[in-house]
Amino acid sequence: MEPTPYPTIVGATPLTAPAGTPWKPAWIWLLVFVPLLPSPFPWAFSFISSIVYVIGRSVVVRRRTGKGISPLWVVIAVYLLVNIIVTFYLVGVAMNSLQQMTTYLS
Repeated sequence: MEPTPYPTIVGATPLTAPAGTPWKPAWIWLLVFVPLLPSPFPWAFSFISSIVYVIGRSVVVRRRTGKGISPLWVVIAVYLLVNIIVTFYLVGVAMNSLQQMTTYLS
């Protein structure tokens, strides 16, 4: 067997390549380390709230590319859904507590 210029990883399957196919390091480097759009919104905003980061990043991406607003809509939908579920749960707990208090006092 002739040695290849690239290291061969036996058993690994990058995307659709068969096992034992040599990886191209430049291709992997480009795929992993070169972002398609530089991060224009500081990641430190995620410490404030993940919602703040997603809103800021979506707005900046929308201004630069004209696309990319769907993460914003997903975050808004999940945020509203979680708030509605928590509100109904807390109202149910409060109603149950009030009902138990009234039966206890009478």
